[in-house]
Amino acid sequence: MAEKYGMLPTELLQKASTFDFMIYYNASILRDRYQKQNRGENIADTYSQAEIDKVYADFKQSQQWAWK
Repeated sequence: MAEKYGMLPTELLQKASTFDFMIYYNASILRDRYQKQNRGENIADTYSQAEIDKVYADFKQSQQWAWK
């Protein structure tokens, strides 16, 4: 982000808000997704189904302890 706007990283940290960082991060992810889509690559490769299932199972397990 600092390179794109011609600033030193320390300048960016001093001047930018967390909202600026969030917008830049989300815009870069969206841009990368569109580039992958245009190249015909898989855009749903962020997490595998097994990883999603494990995260969900871990969450359910942690919630069971919270309610006891």
